[in-house]
Amino acid sequence: MTVGSIRHMHRKAIAVVSFALASIFAAGVYSFVPPLFSSLVPPDLVYFQGKWTVTIKGDAASVYTWTVTDDLKGEWLTGVVEKGGERLSTDHWRVVAGRIERYVFTSEGSSIKLVSSGWKTGKMIFNGIASGKAMDFRIRETITRETDTRFRTVWEKQGDDGKWIIFAEETLSK
Repeated sequence: MTVGSIRHMHRKAIAVVSFALASIFAAGVYSFVPPLFSSLVPPDLVYFQGKWTVTIKGDAASVYTWTVTDDLKGEWLTGVVEKGGERLSTDHWRVVAGRIERYVFTSEGSSIKLVSSGWKTGKMIFNGIASGKAMDFRIRETITRETDTRFRTVWEKQGDDGKWIIFAEETLSK
């Protein structure tokens, strides 16, 4: 071995040891740093997790299920509405910058994007846009929490005159 090859091997060994020590140090430091994204469902959304029975006012014979679970490591909540084993819609919820965003996709090809600032005195109000195959319209959903296992929703759409028109009222229970 020449002096040059010994120096080269020595430098290589120092680089490997330095890298190993830096990795150990970084692992120790970063174990105390909280993750950028929480893997827990936000408190405003935990209430919705579970399997709900949905009834619609004026149509007691129609009973649906809405099953809500955390998804994608808890970053999203996903709900699936079914009737008789047929999936009718899927909705996705998340919290971004203190606002709740909700996206709904139906088996009829419609979609809804809603936003809420969260629970206020037992109510959560969402406002947004519904996009159907033929047109878009403003939509509002008001959720009223009655108990830990029961809530009501009122769905409204904004008419051409700016007035809100109720088009569905639901009761959900676990």
